[in-house]
Amino acid sequence: FPLLLLSVLLPASAASDGTCTLPPCDLVARSRLHSPRCASPGVGDPFPLLVTGTPRSGTVRTTDEMRAHGAAVQNDWTDPGADGAVSWIFAFEDDANFGPSRTRGRRFERVLHQTREALESVTSMCTEPVLTAERPFLKRHIPMEEGAEPSRAALEFYVEWQEFLVALKLPRYRVEDADTEDLFRAAGLEKKYHRSLRTNARDHRPAFSWRELYTIDPFLAARAWTLAHSYGYAYPDVDFATLTCMDYLPTCDGKGQGERVVSSKCPPGTRVPTNLEKVVLAKDVEGWTGWSDGGCKEEKGSDGAYVGVRAVGMLKSNDGGTTGE
Repeated sequence: FPLLLLSVLLPASAASDGTCTLPPCDLVARSRLHSPRCASPGVGDPFPLLVTGTPRSGTVRTTDEMRAHGAAVQNDWTDPGADGAVSWIFAFEDDANFGPSRTRGRRFERVLHQTREALESVTSMCTEPVLTAERPFLKRHIPMEEGAEPSRAALEFYVEWQEFLVALKLPRYRVEDADTEDLFRAAGLEKKYHRSLRTNARDHRPAFSWRELYTIDPFLAARAWTLAHSYGYAYPDVDFATLTCMDYLPTCDGKGQGERVVSSKCPPGTRVPTNLEKVVLAKDVEGWTGWSDGGCKEEKGSDGAYVGVRAVGMLKSNDGGTTGE
């Protein structure tokens, strides 16, 4: 294999004065983010909040926790509530999106990017019907290889969807580490927060290993590895000096039932070279445990021009100052 070139995903908010470069308008237009700057205001007033990510990233748990603490949010299968939605489906603007829920042209004032550890995410996504009911919807928004084995389809879905959300420069947090009260604060719903947990478990195979993901597709796996580190997940026990591709393609059921197939992307025994020194492990936003990126939001200045400012980490407080630093 040629050297796998891994991109460096730097936080959106790098300037010392809190300013940042806003995402391009053609990208914003593909999302459901409310943006007067990009002439993408949507129909009517925007919903206050969208929490989004990929399927099986803990969105059901987040919906339950936000409801339990006072927010009127709905999940993928119901129209947004008064405070918005927690939905992977709403990441892209699409008036014929997968599933029954609809926004009817309304957008979201704030969009937060929720992440879950990559190996667990891709494993759980193998339970999603990515080659059946969801596929036409996915193909309208991201590349999806025709005829791919389900494990590769899940990996491709994860990488392409996550990279789109990263490019939007949204405030981003790890669902395993972030505090629910901080989620309300980032959403602008802190006045609704009250103290009062449930989880959503689905039977699936043991979590994929990085060796399995590299066997499925080394280039997609390298992109997933980069994403995971940019979200603040570390894997010190993975030794690429000894990592070789497996004899057979890992499957979503984890049992290799039926005819065993050799990976077309990574021949058995092949060692996968990679330039790991290019991968950056994210540090949390100061004062925000579990938040790997403060995001970049637009604000209109007195001169009418829009400027990008950090969305999380320099939030305006009720007295007009800033908080979270």
